[in-house]
Amino acid sequence: MDLFKRFKKPKELLLSEESMQEWPQLIAEHLELQVEITKFLRALEKAEEECKTANRRLVDEGSFPSIPERAQPVTKEHAKALNESVEKLLGKLTFTADPFALPHQMDLALEELNKHKDATRKSNAALKEYLADETAAIADALQKVEDLIIATGSTLEKKEFGALQKLKEQIENLAHERERKTTYEKTLNTYLAERDEIAKKIEKGNHRLEEQRTRVRSEESVAALERVVASEQRIVEIVQFSEQLAFDARHLLFKQHLPLTKELEQFFTKMKRDAHATLAKEPGALKGFFEKLTALFASKQIEDKKDVVARLAEGIGRVEKDAETLAQLETELHGLKKQIMKDVAALNIYDQRQHLGREEREAAAVARKIDVVSDELAAIDPQRLQNEIELLAKKFGAVIKHKAPV
Repeated sequence: MDLFKRFKKPKELLLSEESMQEWPQLIAEHLELQVEITKFLRALEKAEEECKTANRRLVDEGSFPSIPERAQPVTKEHAKALNESVEKLLGKLTFTADPFALPHQMDLALEELNKHKDATRKSNAALKEYLADETAAIADALQKVEDLIIATGSTLEKKEFGALQKLKEQIENLAHERERKTTYEKTLNTYLAERDEIAKKIEKGNHRLEEQRTRVRSEESVAALERVVASEQRIVEIVQFSEQLAFDARHLLFKQHLPLTKELEQFFTKMKRDAHATLAKEPGALKGFFEKLTALFASKQIEDKKDVVARLAEGIGRVEKDAETLAQLETELHGLKKQIMKDVAALNIYDQRQHLGREEREAAAVARKIDVVSDELAAIDPQRLQNEIELLAKKFGAVIKHKAPV
């Protein structure tokens, strides 16, 4: 019979890609972990029963007549304390047949056993003279429990249970990654559709602008309009530099899991709400925040694909000059607008241009969102994780059946 077992072909472990969630349990069955766990639980039940029997004897009134009367009060007190502590300990030793829950349960049990030893040291010493056999029986039974836990843990380790736990965690991570990818893809498609819709509005707006330009009679109004467009475009470029920089800095903080203080959170909110006003009215404060962000990033080793740190240095150097330029441009615009208001066609063009500017700013905001979501999406790689899972499964001798290509 033994000879037959020795040359018996090992059972094949065939895993289907479509039922990956079941792999950990199938591998556990292949490794016959349940056999080891059943042996452990049976032996544990026997050791716990021995402990309960010895613990009942500890407070059995029949034991006390042989104890000198003067020693009985103290002995009874310590016997009761030890008895209650053992009962409480046994109540905390909870084990299930689930191989993936068992290691944590065993860790908790060893921790409770150590606490019990420390907590009952005084009672054990006090009972050694008159109830030595009972305390020794309890100690022996609890030692059996501890030995069983350690031995079973060692058996699981020999069967590469740590690798199996890792495989289970990675399968759970894969499901999460696939869900994240689906969510980001839906979000990206929403933003792309929004971008296309805004682009159509901008195209129509530009077409209407061209039509309006032909109706302007005064050369001075045409020149004023061109200067207004150029000045407003320059204002947008100046503001967008600081606005985009703040946006990218916040995204980098998030990606690097760096702390976001309340002060920084308020700054980012202010920049998101009205970057123009922040730059125009508080250039010194804006410069200070760029300096704080630079110091924070400098203290960490970070992967900065968008050169945020270098752009922060540029921002520190130019923010006050940008604020001055804004003030000059806005003063110039005030005069130009007065000139435009004398020509109805020019005024219509100006109003249309203002509307178009809002659409362009909205397009820039959507573009930033697309950029962020695209970055997140690019970092999600379910296939890489699946390959790692399959490699781990093959270490257990698994043969993997893949889905037929569509």
